[in-house]
Amino acid sequence: MVNKKISRPKSAYTLVELSIVILILAVLMTGGLTITIGAFNKAKKISTQNKINEIYKSLGKFLLENKRLPCPASLELTKNENSYGVEYGNGSGCGTGAVGSGVYVNPTNPNIFYGMIPAKTLNLPLSMGEDDFGSKISYVIDQRFTNVFQEAISNSNSGFGTTEPYTSIITIQEKPSATSRDITSDAILVIISHGLNAFGAFNANARTQNPRSNDSDEKENDYNASFDKKFIYNSQNSEIFDDVVLFKTRNQIVQDFDAHRLVACINAGTVFGGKSAYYGQNLYGTPCGFDYKKIPEKYCDKFGNWFEMNICDRDWITCLVGGSAKMKLKIVYANTSGTNGECESSGSYDWSCSATGVGSVTNNCLQ
Repeated sequence: MVNKKISRPKSAYTLVELSIVILILAVLMTGGLTITIGAFNKAKKISTQNKINEIYKSLGKFLLENKRLPCPASLELTKNENSYGVEYGNGSGCGTGAVGSGVYVNPTNPNIFYGMIPAKTLNLPLSMGEDDFGSKISYVIDQRFTNVFQEAISNSNSGFGTTEPYTSIITIQEKPSATSRDITSDAILVIISHGLNAFGAFNANARTQNPRSNDSDEKENDYNASFDKKFIYNSQNSEIFDDVVLFKTRNQIVQDFDAHRLVACINAGTVFGGKSAYYGQNLYGTPCGFDYKKIPEKYCDKFGNWFEMNICDRDWITCLVGGSAKMKLKIVYANTSGTNGECESSGSYDWSCSATGVGSVTNNCLQ
């Protein structure tokens, strides 16, 4: 008897099963792609933040070498133009701005300029003036800090260390909720990447500005004809805010780069003839009438503040009273008075000694 091998039908995926498998694979692939894109964009944001930090270091190096900060470069140039990344200024401020220049002036504060990071002026690769999302990095500066350093201090002209006042210039806010909160109102420069969405940014390869965001917080950071002096550092209130922002006050810059030698104390007052001085210098005025002693009376500290020393100290300022009209000579200290001045025969006279060492008598011995 011949044994016959019984064949069994081969199992196969049904169309329904195949559809389920394909759906699962699609979900896995889409999720993986989403994670990959998210990680890629996060890496770009970190890289942009690092780039902005390097730009700030270059600004500090420029400050120490040139004793001023640079003006912005034009936002309306492309890389094939020689002036791309070159500051719009010459050490005497940033001009007045011009239509088509790509450097803009605040309509209410003519000292605040908005443009692009001047990468070429900072001796950086041109790519350092652009973020990793393909946009030019914006740079806002108070132009008074771009003026040349004054060896001989003028109380009427501005330079990096002589600009007065250096507070209440640019306001930086954060929004942990719908209510904004001021971080500082003393910023003198702001560096801005407009992030992945690039709303309001100037494309690195174009002259024109991207469409502006509908988000009010992002609108605060891009250029528009009526831009004010307020910028948003971060916003938890917005679902799309992705700007990367760095800001600094004058004192922070001075501290970060040990630039105290560039800081001036302005106008010591009328008793010092309105003199000014740089950090570490003393003034030897004559408000107490004893200039010949050369005892320093004012000192300029490292942030441009006057520190008073030995002002009319009664331990060394004296008056000579009497000595005539039959009054015996008497040596007394400043800011004192009395009735015990001795007469040559009998009786006494009244005397006083001012804070500046000027003596006077009343009821003298002839009365």
